[in-house]
Amino acid sequence: MLPRAWTAGFLAVALGASVSPATTLVVDTLTDAVDVSPGDGLCATAAGTCSLRAAVQETNALAGSDAITLPAGTYVLTLAGPPEEAAATGDLDVLGNLTITGAGAAATAISGNGTSRVFEASGPALTLAGLTVRDGAEQSGDTCGYGGGRGDGVCAVNAVTLTDVVVTGNAGVGVGLVFGSLTMLRTVVRDNRDGLPNTDYPGIRVVLGETTVDNSTITGNDGVGVEFRESLSSALVILRNSTISDNGKVGVHSIQRCDGPCGPSFYTPIVSLENVTISGHTSYAL
Repeated sequence: MLPRAWTAGFLAVALGASVSPATTLVVDTLTDAVDVSPGDGLCATAAGTCSLRAAVQETNALAGSDAITLPAGTYVLTLAGPPEEAAATGDLDVLGNLTITGAGAAATAISGNGTSRVFEASGPALTLAGLTVRDGAEQSGDTCGYGGGRGDGVCAVNAVTLTDVVVTGNAGVGVGLVFGSLTMLRTVVRDNRDGLPNTDYPGIRVVLGETTVDNSTITGNDGVGVEFRESLSSALVILRNSTISDNGKVGVHSIQRCDGPCGPSFYTPIVSLENVTISGHTSYAL
């Protein structure tokens, strides 16, 4: 009988076939636990199960584009520890090109437990589909990205794609991106707030990146619905078929604001709106 967490590549070797660079791992426990030997081709905790954290660690150690399947359930990140970048404690550090697919946003949830961010992605691309990201909070000393990208639910450098995802209940910025691109389809970013006065965190913050939001809802966030900071070109930010409502002061904020010297190569992002409703903000819509 095969071990519970064989990768596609190892199975191909066992059958005498050519090895595929892609790996798909299926999580089979809700318990938060580390992988005993990242890079050995097996997703295995000390208990012999495949946890979400172990699956992320294993795919980080493997080459190529990888995938993780998350069955229905709530996966709570309970392993606390000092900030690090190996997904051993706190948030899930994604270092490669990874796709994580749940059983639907109403069925599969990943919780930061109010003690850490949920995802910190520094690899080429992170794709999330059919799940909820919730209860994340930036851990002290665990910064993510230049220019205050933050992101208490998801923080990424390079590319992020969210499809049929809910990002909610995170203590500040729901989704933060620095450089690269953010693509959202049929996604809800709502009720991400830290509860402190005058912080005005946005539901989504993109710094030096491109954005496409389609058929999505951004509502009930701390002070701003969507914030686009300086870009390296005049590339468009595209919002279409979406609703941005009741996010405190501002619906959509597009600014050239640098935490360091800007210089002439920085541009204020250009926002394109198509069939977008912006309502319920106390200062201005756009």
